Amino acid sequence: MKVLLIEDSKFQRIANGRALVKAGYCVIHAGDGEEGLRCARENVPDLILLDFMLPKVSGVDVLRTLKGDALLKHIPVVVLSGVGQANETKLMKVRSGSVSCEVRRIPCEQFIATDSGVGTPPNRSQSLDA
Repeated sequence: MKVLLIEDSKFQRIANGRALVKAGYCVIHAGDGEEGLRCARENVPDLILLDFMLPKVSGVDVLRTLKGDALLKHIPVVVLSGVGQANETKLMKVRSGSVSCEVRRIPCEQFIATDSGVGTPPNRSQSLDA
């Protein structure tokens, strides 16, 4: 299963990426919104983990673009953010018929360990850098 991790914080990108690889996911890394959209189009991942506070193209705009793209709109997106209430409000404003959201505050490792409904990771681990 391919997971696109769009995160501008190098520390968070490495920590979350390692946790995902350890769990058996193939991880594609992007450091900003523009790169994230490019990687999504080039790789068509099974899941996107999206930081909301991004340079170049904001997480809100990345989400809008993804859900407006016929090739990408089916991909589940999990929004990652360290800023709670302000981003919850933004996320609710972005919601449309094609976007569903649920706000949860859990660490990446705990999310990976849950039955997130996005599929089981493959048996082998690998990491791809964009």
